[in-house]
Amino acid sequence: MVTVRTYFDQMSADFAQALLRAEGIESVVMGDGASGWQSMISWVNGFKVCVADSDAELAAQILDAPPAEGS
Repeated sequence: MVTVRTYFDQMSADFAQALLRAEGIESVVMGDGASGWQSMISWVNGFKVCVADSDAELAAQILDAPPAEGS
């Protein structure tokens, strides 16, 4: 697996994962979802969106694409 993006909040990482899933790319969000003061650790380390090596290039293209008109 390879990291294609790192986000500072879980909601953004989950949204990226949903975009990839809609295009048929399986992904994993890796990060510490701890609550309370430990959530600062997640903010520092970020939430990593990881895909299979073979999907990395396409996943990056999908995440780099501008939003579709009307969305």
